[in-house]
Amino acid sequence: RADVDFEKSFFGEHLWDSSKKKIIIVESEKTAFILDLFFSIHKINQDCMILAAGGMQWLNGRLRNSLFKGKHIFLCADLSKDDAKLFDWEINDTLLKIKEEVGIADIQMLDFSQYASADEKKNGADIGDILVRIQQDWNNLYVLWVSPEKI
Repeated sequence: RADVDFEKSFFGEHLWDSSKKKIIIVESEKTAFILDLFFSIHKINQDCMILAAGGMQWLNGRLRNSLFKGKHIFLCADLSKDDAKLFDWEINDTLLKIKEEVGIADIQMLDFSQYASADEKKNGADIGDILVRIQQDWNNLYVLWVSPEKI
C-alpha cells in the first residue's frame, strides 16, 4: 500500500483488515509469521490480526495510530529469565494514555509463560518458539499414532 509509513508501522499492517476487531502484537516479525501460520493451520482466532512491533522499543509510538480505534489489543512480549521483558510491556500509564488518545477499546497482556520450559524462559523464547515446539511434539505424536510399526 502506498499510504503506509514504514517508519511508524507494524510488520503485517500492510495486510490490514478493518473487519477484524482483535489485534495481537508480538515483538518480532518471525513470531508474527509463525503465530499467523499456526492460527491458519488450526483454523483458530480467524477474527484476529497479528502484527509485530519489530522490538519492544517501538510499541508505544506505533500504537498511536487511528487504525486501532475500537480494537481490542493483546500484547505478547518475549519471555526472559526474570520476566523483565514482560514488565517492559505491561499495561502502564503511557499505554493507558495512548488507549484514551486513540480510542482503543481494550489493551491486555497475553502471558504464555506457563507453556514454556525453564530453558525457554532463560533463553528469552517467544510464543513462536513455543508453538514450533508444540507443533513438533504434536507431529511426532501423530506419526506414532498413525504408524504404530514405528513404536
